[in-house]
Amino acid sequence: MAEELKKNGLYVDENHILRVLEPAIFKETQDLKEENEIFQEKLQVFRSAGSAIAKNLVLLGEVVERQKLLAINTQNLANSSAKQKEIEQQQIQTKIVEMSLELDRLKIELKYLQKCESELQEIFDNFRQNQ
Repeated sequence: MAEELKKNGLYVDENHILRVLEPAIFKETQDLKEENEIFQEKLQVFRSAGSAIAKNLVLLGEVVERQKLLAINTQNLANSSAKQKEIEQQQIQTKIVEMSLELDRLKIELKYLQKCESELQEIFDNFRQNQ
């Protein structure tokens, strides 16, 4: 009877269930189905992990961008501070030059006034002697 069923494309498996497929092919199909389900589960886990990594990379990129902006700001402040100190130093040096020139002028004026005083003193002395 099994032979007659095989001729008509029907098969009986080990559990005595009537099948259209050969029992070996049916078993392979079931095994592939189970492997496919396992693969689908693993693929879902992989997609979830990939999605989590992508989200973390976006967050990390935002942190890096903020740090980059902070570094640029700090660098600009440092450059600005250095330029400000340079300007102040130039102003102080200019003031020193101006004061040095003023000192030289005052020294010359002092010598002139001392000379005038000396001459006046001599004139007074001569005037007193002649009286």
